[in-house]
Amino acid sequence: MNDIKISIIVPIYNVEKYLDRCMDSLLNQTLKDIEIIMVDDGSPDNCPQMCDEYAKKDNRVKVVHKENGGLGYARNSGLDVATGEYVAFVDSDDYVDLGMYEKLYKAAEENNNEAVFCGFKKEFSPNRFIECKECDTYTEYASDKMNELVLDFIAAPPHCKSEYIHDMSVWHSIYKRSIIEENNIRFISERDYASEDIPFQIDFLKCCKKVGFIPDIFYVYCYNGGSLTKSFKPEKFKKIQALYYLLKERTLENDKDSLRAKRLFIGYVRAMIRLIVTLEITKAQKLEYIRNIIISNIWNEIKPIYNASFLPIHQRIMTSLIYKRKSKSVYIYAKLMNMNLASILKQMGGVIFLILYYAFASHLPSSYSPFGGRLFNALRVFCCRRIFKFCGKKVNIDRHAYFGNGRYLEIGDYSSIGENSVVPKDTIIGKYVMMAPEVHIVANNHTFSDIEKPMCFQGSIEGVTPTIIDDDCWIGVRVILTPGHHIGKGCILAAGAVVTKDVEPYSIVGGNPAKLIRKRK
Repeated sequence: MNDIKISIIVPIYNVEKYLDRCMDSLLNQTLKDIEIIMVDDGSPDNCPQMCDEYAKKDNRVKVVHKENGGLGYARNSGLDVATGEYVAFVDSDDYVDLGMYEKLYKAAEENNNEAVFCGFKKEFSPNRFIECKECDTYTEYASDKMNELVLDFIAAPPHCKSEYIHDMSVWHSIYKRSIIEENNIRFISERDYASEDIPFQIDFLKCCKKVGFIPDIFYVYCYNGGSLTKSFKPEKFKKIQALYYLLKERTLENDKDSLRAKRLFIGYVRAMIRLIVTLEITKAQKLEYIRNIIISNIWNEIKPIYNASFLPIHQRIMTSLIYKRKSKSVYIYAKLMNMNLASILKQMGGVIFLILYYAFASHLPSSYSPFGGRLFNALRVFCCRRIFKFCGKKVNIDRHAYFGNGRYLEIGDYSSIGENSVVPKDTIIGKYVMMAPEVHIVANNHTFSDIEKPMCFQGSIEGVTPTIIDDDCWIGVRVILTPGHHIGKGCILAAGAVVTKDVEPYSIVGGNPAKLIRKRK
């Protein structure tokens, strides 16, 4: 009899910051009869060495070093050497409850289940998470319900408010290894398809007689950014299409109109668009991404069968706009969908104070006026604290300072924006920054490439990166900064300077274009 109850496969790529946390949660499981297979997927950081160190310290750890091939193929490499009665999969930047695998194994053995799934939580920060339960009590699916379960892993049926019934991820479950090996079940590549998990689940469940779900929340899925599975690439739309056609083929006998695959496709696209509008790229680039998505011929297949009216109201609106190929409307609605009620109310309040600032507070006398200057500044700062992304203490905002809508502007403690100065809405100003009057930080440049068309009709290119002014800088009167430059700590920009490039810390620059005069140290 096999002494290894569960083989836990951990694909690893560029996660040295999180690997110890993950491994601590696995090595200290209450179930001791486990093996942990660390698959180094050609990681460029210190992860390969860390893997080898873990193997030296604990004989339950196996290490596989391989060339980078992606998450799906890394899991396959783990399956090739696994010996456990069951297998499990853990993403290396996540972690699990110490009793997870004992509870899952016990449920599998007691109920003769070939797979068991548990609940999980999504962790956005140590104090911010969302719990996701698969069920409220122990739930079982036998052979006669397996086709229904397969579809529920793909997407929810029409008119269902939730996007899915069961989460398709493989990391909150254990699987009978004999079924995997007997049916040669392996992962596809996420480099070709939008999900490697769903096809694996389908292939596995089709071979099962009984699977179970327990209500306990054991797995912690972490939004760390930059991990193996949590990044954005424009070519993902092609992968979503490829996944749709794959699922359509594999579920045809259970869902002749492929309604579940169509809903999954629509949901993936909406999520992709909502991600696009958050990217740090120009609005024109975002609209181009969205346009390329909604003009695809695949919608000619989706739209006639999957009516937008099938969906809940908020999903229906965006889907209808996609069907009508209204790229600007899709962009606007996606931005609205990304806002929660609190942020909407905050922005509404920001608009009110923005109007108050430009209509009244901006016109009050200078902060340096001997008669009420401090009060006038306090009124302007009062408005700006409700407009800016961040406004520090002891800040000075002088009269007629202009900053657009100021929504993303940050200004640190004891810093100032000078009289009649123009500052873009996304500028970042550090602490102790002195700004003289009439400083102009340029937000964009006009387009002029077409000599046959008047430049005033060619639009402008907005800076992709904000202007950053580090702590303890002195910006002289009538300085001009062209878009997107970084002014280092302790710099002095002489009066009238035209700054066209980044300035190194503690530099004194002047002239047109600004050149180094000398270093402060």
